[in-house]
Amino acid sequence: IFLVIAAVLGARAVLREDAVAPVVRFDVAPPSGGFFPGANNVPRFVVSPDGKYVAFEASPGAGKPFQLWIRRLDSTDAQPLPPTATNNLALQQPFWSPDGQYIAFFDEPEGRLKKIDIQGGAAQTLCELPSNQFGGTWNADGTILMATAGTNGVRRVSATGGVPTQVTTLDT
Repeated sequence: IFLVIAAVLGARAVLREDAVAPVVRFDVAPPSGGFFPGANNVPRFVVSPDGKYVAFEASPGAGKPFQLWIRRLDSTDAQPLPPTATNNLALQQPFWSPDGQYIAFFDEPEGRLKKIDIQGGAAQTLCELPSNQFGGTWNADGTILMATAGTNGVRRVSATGGVPTQVTTLDT
């Protein structure tokens, strides 16, 4: 009976970990002299899967193209990734790989889905797409799903690249 009681008490101790997560507050600011896309200069950011980084789109100044920036949440300094867009408003809707090593994004004027390693290097094109993507998600199995504007449904492509295939078709 002693072993049963010890097992129950041990299980309760393990299961009763603090269920309340601490509150976290932080600012996401554009680079000095820079700005966020859109009319209201509101940041569009995504937090990495491990919760250590935030990535966002910003221009370092008037007339300069938008870039992806990453910042560790334990720091106040953001670092730009190598140029990712072909023109001033090309970069859209970034999202993280499950391991946090890559950020995928849409290059709208080129009609391409691209990814970039956060450790450096040039952006790689994964596939060609019609414009007006609403966002994506990078699944642990290496599949990227993308939502499209209008009635185009959801498409899928491998995280290594390829031709996107239709996953859903909306009933118009």
